[in-house]
Amino acid sequence: MLGITPRHCSRLLERYRQSGPPGMNNQNRGRIGNRLLPASLTELALSLIRERYPDGRKELRLNGAALPYSTYGS
Repeated sequence: MLGITPRHCSRLLERYRQSGPPGMNNQNRGRIGNRLLPASLTELALSLIRERYPDGRKELRLNGAALPYSTYGS
């Protein structure tokens, strides 16, 4: 019914018994993700965007990833 294995169900039940409802939250909450780019690379990308688009184009303000060219070299 839940789509989880009996082993996972027993782990969740144990965590619920130990911590109550807050124990059901994602345990990785608040941790830094493993896909975080180095700060120097992020700053470089932002400086290039600011340099190339000084007027702050609307599509860049909306999601930061909508560049008018492909970054994959297609």
